[in-house]
Amino acid sequence: MRRALPFLAAALVLTACAESTPGTPSAGSAPTTTASGSSQPSGSAKPSTSATPKKRPKTINIKDVDPCTLLTDAQRAKLGLGGTPTKQTDDEGYQECTVSREDHKYLTGMTVYPDRGVEYYSGGAKTPEPIEIAGFPALKMASSMPLGDSCAVVVDVSDGQVVSSDVMAFGALKGDAVCEPTLKTVTEVVATLVAK
Repeated sequence: MRRALPFLAAALVLTACAESTPGTPSAGSAPTTTASGSSQPSGSAKPSTSATPKKRPKTINIKDVDPCTLLTDAQRAKLGLGGTPTKQTDDEGYQECTVSREDHKYLTGMTVYPDRGVEYYSGGAKTPEPIEIAGFPALKMASSMPLGDSCAVVVDVSDGQVVSSDVMAFGALKGDAVCEPTLKTVTEVVATLVAK
């Protein structure tokens, strides 16, 4: 998975200073996701163009969006993300924002890719699952790594632009269970973008 390494590096840096405390994930309704068709592999990091227009409720330009503004204080509280949002640049030069749960069971990251379409994520070794988030086409990708399981969802918000939300769980969640908080987070992120 192409996004795993930058997010894993961020997770290692942030967990080096964090202590684990017991707790439980916050309650909330899980977002609805549905299949939205097949993806097209491209293998290229260049902006995507498509002969067929994508079906989105609206087009959102994320070129100048600060990833740490993608969740409001109220949304972070609802998701149990009590850590301080930390903005950084990933190893590809993209701005990302990471924030941990209060109990440090997992770390959430949000990244805006103003020049990368959803097709970029279709050419990896593992086929992503096509889903929809609030009517926007998206891809869900789960993986297991030595540090813990992770899940990423990239949402197609405009031609050649995606927003990504990742969760890295440190043993507290396994397999598909890691995708539950990812889906809740990305649903809130999309709600913030739609409201802008």
